[in-house]
Amino acid sequence: MVWHADDLFYSTSADFFASVPIRLVDEALNALKGLQALDPFDRSFGRGSEELGEVPSVDSDELQVIACKEKMAEALKASTVPLTEFIADFARHLPHIQLDVHTYIKEFAAVDKPEEERPSLKQMQDKVLEHIATKESLEAEVPQLVMLGMYLVSVVQVRQAMLNKHAQVIELTLELIDGRARAASQQLARKFADMHAALQEQPRDIERLTEMRMYMTETLKEVDSMQTPVDAMMAHYDAMEEFRHDPSREDITSRWAVFHWPTRIAAKVDECAKLMEEDRATFFSMMVNDQKAFDRTLDELKLKVANFGQHAEFGKVEQIYAQVGVVEAAIAEARAKAGTFATREELFEVEEHTDYELIDKLEKDFEPFASLWTNAHNWSKWHSSWMDGPLADLDPAYVSKSFEEAQAAMVRAVKSFREQPGCLAIASQIKEEMETFVPFVPLVKALRDRGMRARHWDTLSSELGFDLHPNSTFTLRDATDGLQLHQLKTLEVVERVCEHARQEYAIEKSLDEMQAAWAELDFEVMPYRTTGTGVMRMSDEAKAQLDYHIGLTQQFSFSPYKGAFEERIKAWERQLRNVQDVTTVWLVCQRNWMYLQPIFDTANTEDINRLLPAESKRFTGVDRNWRKTIDRVGAAPNIVTFCDDDELLRLFSKSNEDLERVQKNLKEYEETKRAGFVQHSAAAPGAEDNQESH
Repeated sequence: MVWHADDLFYSTSADFFASVPIRLVDEALNALKGLQALDPFDRSFGRGSEELGEVPSVDSDELQVIACKEKMAEALKASTVPLTEFIADFARHLPHIQLDVHTYIKEFAAVDKPEEERPSLKQMQDKVLEHIATKESLEAEVPQLVMLGMYLVSVVQVRQAMLNKHAQVIELTLELIDGRARAASQQLARKFADMHAALQEQPRDIERLTEMRMYMTETLKEVDSMQTPVDAMMAHYDAMEEFRHDPSREDITSRWAVFHWPTRIAAKVDECAKLMEEDRATFFSMMVNDQKAFDRTLDELKLKVANFGQHAEFGKVEQIYAQVGVVEAAIAEARAKAGTFATREELFEVEEHTDYELIDKLEKDFEPFASLWTNAHNWSKWHSSWMDGPLADLDPAYVSKSFEEAQAAMVRAVKSFREQPGCLAIASQIKEEMETFVPFVPLVKALRDRGMRARHWDTLSSELGFDLHPNSTFTLRDATDGLQLHQLKTLEVVERVCEHARQEYAIEKSLDEMQAAWAELDFEVMPYRTTGTGVMRMSDEAKAQLDYHIGLTQQFSFSPYKGAFEERIKAWERQLRNVQDVTTVWLVCQRNWMYLQPIFDTANTEDINRLLPAESKRFTGVDRNWRKTIDRVGAAPNIVTFCDDDELLRLFSKSNEDLERVQKNLKEYEETKRAGFVQHSAAAPGAEDNQESH
């Protein structure tokens, strides 16, 4: 028996056994024909005697021969029945023969599914046991040789194929267990190795030592939580031992290394705990020594702050300002160190913490000196750059803010240094210099206003009576010492013209922002049913913005500062009005077109064309224009640009008139048709009964 191409059959067919004996009989009878009879007295033994003639023979077509062969054929055919029955009965083993091992294992392993949907160890063990039992059952049930009457059937090949497939399933399932055990042991080994490496670190201060202690506690908890996956890994290896599946030498080594890791980690934690007690004592001693040195540093810093009032030479402002930076850095460093000591005392559980309020006092005492010399340094730089640098480089907001803050600081300094003549003299000197600069601040804000254009400089020159068109070298000193623009009457003229420029700039900026916003807003075209065209949609954001911008533009049209932008304001308001007018009539047209389009696009269209030809023609014209407009807006959807078209407004207005007329006549047509139907129903036989039932 063999198996090939999904079919069971015998290597020698049953028909062969039934036909060959008959053929041999015929061949034997034919071989006996023409034999010469032997002379019994002839001692040559081998030569026939022609006188004796041929030996009588039997022909295959004789009735007795034919009957004999038929009887033999029936017997032979009957002898093959057990062969047919045996192979039919053996078909019950087809599932074992047809088993695709790799597909079977792939589906069972579920590698493409989430972890929770994959088979458990118990399920894999059950699978192995299931196929071991099946294999043993087949070995006992299916013999290698079967005697069927006069036939001996060999089932060795098919039997071995079935047994091999179940053996492969067993082996591949054990390899699944092996692979899962290997992956688990490698993952656990990495985690344990990382823990052990972290415990090797030598802490260098109490902060890190405290962190290490916390880590040790968390590590022991994590090791306890990892015992469950360790046990699961060991169970996988135990299962392989149970089924006598030998993992690799590396896997065996990894298995027992992971098994002993919790003990190694616990031992390492104990070792670290002992070393840390020694380190803690060392770190505490180091902290005490550092605090003593820090106390000496604070005494030195206190002396520096107390003696800083001796600096009273304005000519050495740069050197003194540098010293201010040094002292401020020293105070900041002292504050950081004090914070470190406070933290460490907390970690060492010191009962009485060291008081470092002296640092707050030093910072408070030094603040007036720092403010005085910082502002003195800034003022010396500002005054030079503001007065003699290009006016075009000045930022009016920065100048105004910086000057006001520095001036307020000098006022406070004069009050703070009443008892220190040297510092008081410096503060008073700077305060007086700043007071002379006070009129220059509004002048800077006016001349450097962002709204100043050439026309404003022309106006300013005309009203002042001299040319004032600042170039790249024009300075604030030129404006004050030379042109005296800071004088009260002159400053009033300058501020008035610059205020006009500021208001115009506000209008210009708003117009630019509005136009920039509308440059990003487009109509949306959405397909409408199966018409082959679409409908227009304008976003709620665009509608709200349109109303707001129309109102804002109207305000500008009434502004006394609109002069330079009057034409631009009118043009922009016209564009916005066009958007409003066009979208209003467009949406009305769209609503009417959407209502009528299905009516003229149904089976009744021919009736309507015949009975209402004018209305059909009107709708066809509107529909043609509608489709062209939708195609145009799809190609150029910007709202303002598209609506800036007077012809578009006339087109939609005319379309609305036509659609309203079509609707009116269509309604009259429907009423006439309905009235005719009622009259016809009333005249028909049985109409009264129908009307009553209706």
